[in-house]
Amino acid sequence: MRTLLGLGLLLVGCDGTMILSGTGLDAGDEVDAGVWSTAALSTPEALGPTGLQRLTQRQLTRASAVLFGVTPDVATLQLAPADSPSSTAFDNDVEALTFSLQLITDYEAFAWAFAGQVKSNVPAFVARAGCTPMGPSDELCFKRYVANVGRLVLRRTVDDAEQRALARAFLPIAIADGNFMSAVELVVATWLQHPEFLYRIEAGSPTPGAPVALSQQEIAVRLAFLATGLPPDALLLDAAETGALASPQGRALQVQRLLATPDAVAHGQYLHSRWLGFADRLFPANLAADARLETNALVEQLVTDPQRDWMSLFTADETFVTPSLAAHYGLPSPGVAARWVKAPPERAAGVLSHATFAALGAKFGDTSPTLRGYEAIKRLLCGSLPGDIPDGVDVTAPPGDPSACKPQRYAMRTTPGCQGCHERMDPIGLGLEQLGSYGEWRMTEPNKPGCTISGEGALQGQPFVGPAALGRLLAKEPLVARCAGQHLFESLNGRKADPADGPTLDALYAQYRQTRSYGSLVLSLARSPAITFKTTR
Repeated sequence: MRTLLGLGLLLVGCDGTMILSGTGLDAGDEVDAGVWSTAALSTPEALGPTGLQRLTQRQLTRASAVLFGVTPDVATLQLAPADSPSSTAFDNDVEALTFSLQLITDYEAFAWAFAGQVKSNVPAFVARAGCTPMGPSDELCFKRYVANVGRLVLRRTVDDAEQRALARAFLPIAIADGNFMSAVELVVATWLQHPEFLYRIEAGSPTPGAPVALSQQEIAVRLAFLATGLPPDALLLDAAETGALASPQGRALQVQRLLATPDAVAHGQYLHSRWLGFADRLFPANLAADARLETNALVEQLVTDPQRDWMSLFTADETFVTPSLAAHYGLPSPGVAARWVKAPPERAAGVLSHATFAALGAKFGDTSPTLRGYEAIKRLLCGSLPGDIPDGVDVTAPPGDPSACKPQRYAMRTTPGCQGCHERMDPIGLGLEQLGSYGEWRMTEPNKPGCTISGEGALQGQPFVGPAALGRLLAKEPLVARCAGQHLFESLNGRKADPADGPTLDALYAQYRQTRSYGSLVLSLARSPAITFKTTR
């Protein structure tokens, strides 16, 4: 019987043992599949403590484009405040999103630069206001814009008194300039620096000694960022105003609608790019766009198809390639344009055989089995290797005799003091050696025709040959599916999961076992009472 190690954080001890943080399990323990239950998701405390989330650089620039119908240009994008290093795979770590005078200055610079772009785009204004200004003093048209767009920006109704106040403040300047859009520029710059736009403020209705119940509008914000990574749209705010988000069914209905939108696809692609580690990876110029297109196409299927197993991420036997990417991989040309093609059996490994994932092991002008194995443990199993690199280890050059083949050169797993970690990492990487630095297929080592690559590897002691076989193991491994759910949890909460979150992560894994898809996990979070409550530390 397979050992099920899904109850906590996997640690690989450097003495060769496997440890589960936050549980009483050892590697030899077996767990009955019946213990997996979704019950923990039905508690108000399921999400654990959440902090005050500020819009990340990506959220700020995406939201600005969606809300105002104007795409920030390159110069404006460069003014958006940079994100601080995060303890999670994502950029919305509440502990990292600190506040400073420099941040205020950066927000102001971005706001004015972007507002200037909006000012010059009258068609975008007309589309959102539903009117064409009749002159610099057109208060009615200005107020319609404030009501329509302000509701989306501030995630609440902008009442008549607030509309009149903004008109009194900004229309005189438009009249003096002889340009109605000067008033629009001022209101946009004001909104982009408004706390209700920049922060996901969740105050709720406090109850002593209990999780805080959120308002319908605050629930709408959580649902929107869960599904699309953006503020709520008009239909979601409509549902909030009618009280429809009070029920699990009402929340699920809205999230199902959002999951079918391009914004949800873009958010899913972002989450996977951060989880799998290629978001900020540099690729050769001739491969960069095509490589991301290939993986994004696969993720789009996973996000939009409610029947698609999320873990087919590692077993998909079709891939979306351009003519140049097909040539790079050694596959038949798809023709004059990119399209889906059948992968050879040995490459039927989903993202594992993509250039995006293969690049995680690029090192020394070739590939590093150790680095690939480490990335797989860290990203796919949510594991870690305790301790630092031992003194005296040279990480700037390939190990061993340069003339030897890799299985002999990467022999640290037999070296005392190194064995425990390397015997977990290296076999995974050696099993992926048929993939070059950017996914090109090879049967011998570079410049060493005598070094045949067998593709033999092992995952947690289970032997496999080649990326397709590894993909099948990963797709069946409980730790991988639970790790995927953990990343979804962390992206929503803006914090790293800790042992106290174990029951919720177990419940997400139980939900995956039942319904298998990415969308089902998003919907399970939307239905959970926890999405309607805030718990503070």
